[in-house]
Amino acid sequence: MDASRSPHVLRLRRLIYPATSPALPHDIQRLIAELAAKDGRKMTIVTLMKVSSSFAAWLRPMLYGSVRITKYLNISAFVEDPSRFSLVKHLFISTEYDPVFDSHVMSSCDRLQSLAIQGFSLPRYSPQKHRGSRSAARTLCEPSFVMLFQTNCNLFEAYRLTTPIVLRSCTHLAIEHTSVDIRSISYLLSIVPTVTHLALFYQYPRLFAVQHMAEFCDKNPQLSIIVLCQFLKRTRAVFDELWNNTTFGRHNFELVDSRVAFVEILGRKRGPVNYWRDLTTGKIDVWELGRERLKARDEEVSQGIERLYQYE
Repeated sequence: MDASRSPHVLRLRRLIYPATSPALPHDIQRLIAELAAKDGRKMTIVTLMKVSSSFAAWLRPMLYGSVRITKYLNISAFVEDPSRFSLVKHLFISTEYDPVFDSHVMSSCDRLQSLAIQGFSLPRYSPQKHRGSRSAARTLCEPSFVMLFQTNCNLFEAYRLTTPIVLRSCTHLAIEHTSVDIRSISYLLSIVPTVTHLALFYQYPRLFAVQHMAEFCDKNPQLSIIVLCQFLKRTRAVFDELWNNTTFGRHNFELVDSRVAFVEILGRKRGPVNYWRDLTTGKIDVWELGRERLKARDEEVSQGIERLYQYE
């Protein structure tokens, strides 16, 4: 059935353009459109765009605000109308590494705010070709917030790589490292000196096995905050799909360095794509969580000192 003739679209048209009274004001129409599309589901937005040309214009930025490219066919939708690239704010690339394809995408998304890359989307490094085209290419897009999922950071150090193009302007870096030994991340940070905020993602219970935290902190004084983010799967459904926790006793890793903030994020679904959606759609701000945790921890320490003075 034609989406423009679906019951939901026809019902909205009757609401907005009644036959016996004037149409609703444009600002009210826009409010209805944005509220109806608030869940962020692509099919919902596409259906709503069929209501009218005004709906299509208002919701187009929402449709292309967050884009996940999982296969080369995804790019065809953008090639038909290159202006769509300028609407993309959050991009997830999870295709096999292709320097020409990636360079075209990165050069077109000139308003990108955050970029997420899955491990196998990075170049296949080898001793014969250890630099990778991504390091040499020039693109218009150099986002400040980059997420690397399922990434083996040991490769950067093993092949002494130069700064990847996707990290040249990165100040906020989040990594799901495939190893619990985080020493190799220090090399990555040494070739990306712009990074001041670091988040390390681990699924429960792997984070508790992280090694060499003290050595890592000592080697990276340039970092203003180090967020250790543990993702847990919640089996019991409640009224919300996701919640986070920053109020618990001081974690051992936080005793190592005052910049370390330990936070937990619980959700019914786990995996890079789900984390990316939550971190880029406004549901979660990992940096704000880190700041909240540091504040809560400092307040706890202050209260403990006050209690000690009271007993003197």
